[in-house]
Amino acid sequence: TRCEPDSWHEKKESEWSSEVCYCFFFFHDTATTEIYTLSLHDALPISRRGDKLVVHTNRAMEILGAFLPKNRVELLPYPVTQPPDLGPIACDAVPDSPAKLFFVGQARREKGLSLLLEALRYVPAELNIVGRQRPGDRKRWESTFDMEQVTWIDRYVDEQELHCYYRQASIVVAPYLESFGAAGGASGVLLEALSLGVPVVVSSVLEDQLPPQYKGAMVAAAGQVEALTQALTNAIEELPTLRYHAEHEGREYIRTHHSFDQYVRKVLLG
Repeated sequence: TRCEPDSWHEKKESEWSSEVCYCFFFFHDTATTEIYTLSLHDALPISRRGDKLVVHTNRAMEILGAFLPKNRVELLPYPVTQPPDLGPIACDAVPDSPAKLFFVGQARREKGLSLLLEALRYVPAELNIVGRQRPGDRKRWESTFDMEQVTWIDRYVDEQELHCYYRQASIVVAPYLESFGAAGGASGVLLEALSLGVPVVVSSVLEDQLPPQYKGAMVAAAGQVEALTQALTNAIEELPTLRYHAEHEGREYIRTHHSFDQYVRKVLLG
C-alpha cells in the first residue's frame, strides 16, 4: 500500500510500525568522492533494512546494480537550493575583462586543478580558487605553476559569499578526472553554477550531468590539457552566447528538475 503524504515523518527504528510503507536511505553527499563511494559500498548491509536506496547519478546506479535489483534503487536529481530562496545577495561588481575563471573546493587530484593551472598558461584569464585547502597542497601548486593569474581564497566561505564569487565569475570550471566519475558522485559545483546562471567548462566526466542539449557549457575531454585549453578559449570567445543560455536555460532547469520540493515529492509519491 502507499502512504498518504501527511503520514510521512521521521522515525527512529524502534518506532517503526505497520504505518511505515517504505524506508528510504539517502546517499546525499557531494562533499567528497570518497565519502560518496563509501556510502554506496555501505549500501549492501544497510539495504536489508529498507525498501529503496536513493542515488543521484547513473554511475551510482551502476555501482549499486552490481549487488541490488534495479527496483530497489531510486535515481533522482540532486536537489539544489535556488538563490531566490536565500534572500537578496549584494555582490561587488567586477570587470568582464580579463575573463574570470572560478574553481570551487578542495584541490584533490580527481578535481583536475593541475590541468587547469597548466591550461591557464595559454588562456587570457584570471582564476579564483575558493575553498580551504589541505596542508601542503597549495605550496605544491605554487612551486609547480606560475600563480600570477591565480587568486587563492584559502578559507571557509559562507553561502552568501560563495554565491557572490559565482556571480562575479565569467566561467565556472570543473575539469574533473575519470576517477571522480568512477566513484558515482554528483557535482554540487556544476549544479550551483546552473542555478546561478553562470556558464561552465566541464570535463566529459560531468557531461551526463548537464541539462540535455544545454548551450551554456563547453565540454573538454577528461585529463587532456590541450582539450581543456581549447574549451576555455572557445568559452571566452563565445562568452555572451554562453551567458545568455546559462541565464535562461540553466536556472530554469534547476527550478524544474532539482528543487527540494520536487525531490521530496518524488521520494514520497513516486
